[in-house]
Amino acid sequence: MLSAAISWRSTAALLAFTSFANAFYLPGSAPRDYQRGEQVPVYVNALTPVIAADAKLKSMINYDYYNPRFHFCQPPEGVKKQSESLGSILFGDRIFNSPYKISMLQNSTCNKLCEVKIPGEDAKFMNDRILEDQAINWLVDGLPASELKQDPKSGEFFYDMGFNLGNDDDKYAEKPILHNHYDVMLKYHVTSGGNYRVVGVLVWPYSIVTPPTGPTCDTSRENPVYLAEDKVNDVTWTYSVTWSESETPWASLVTTNRTCF
Repeated sequence: MLSAAISWRSTAALLAFTSFANAFYLPGSAPRDYQRGEQVPVYVNALTPVIAADAKLKSMINYDYYNPRFHFCQPPEGVKKQSESLGSILFGDRIFNSPYKISMLQNSTCNKLCEVKIPGEDAKFMNDRILEDQAINWLVDGLPASELKQDPKSGEFFYDMGFNLGNDDDKYAEKPILHNHYDVMLKYHVTSGGNYRVVGVLVWPYSIVTPPTGPTCDTSRENPVYLAEDKVNDVTWTYSVTWSESETPWASLVTTNRTCF
């Protein structure tokens, strides 16, 4: 997994979205215009392995997002499989609804999704998936969410489709950490008709222990979540949402998924 240091994330994100070129609509989908405050759908797809820092693919297996061993939060109305276009079928997608609530142009901070208890055997399953560099995949209005990363060899920044379940880089190589908080940054474009369109989705995943008083979503302090494999683990899933305007009228694939800038 190629992860970036927290210290440069805020600045890099602003620069990155200026040239966000790897987001694109899946075949069979099309951009939609929204009004301010209108809910933007967030769907979840299967977890897929990504290429690690040593340029090796550690697994060939995908996992359904709602595999019960992941203990992801479920929507209150229940899990519902989404109809798939021809393009998504060709991609091998397994798309479901999600409990994430995102509304056009409405920023929100430290939204608590749910609290879960992860038993030791499932903690081992999740740790093994983190060590395989499995990535979570979202679709926001038909756009796949990406993560901005840095190549440790070249120092170049690039977009990778999906975002890592956890971190097994460097000091976490022997004892990985779980990402349980997501900073979601969305780009929007104002159409000629005065409506709004989603043109980019970037996710910063973090690992943050939740104190007894409740989640703080403080990404400035290092207090990661380690999943113990010999006991039950209490985990709180949270997310924040930030919108930023773009002059780009729609998202398009102009290069490969690993777009450097």
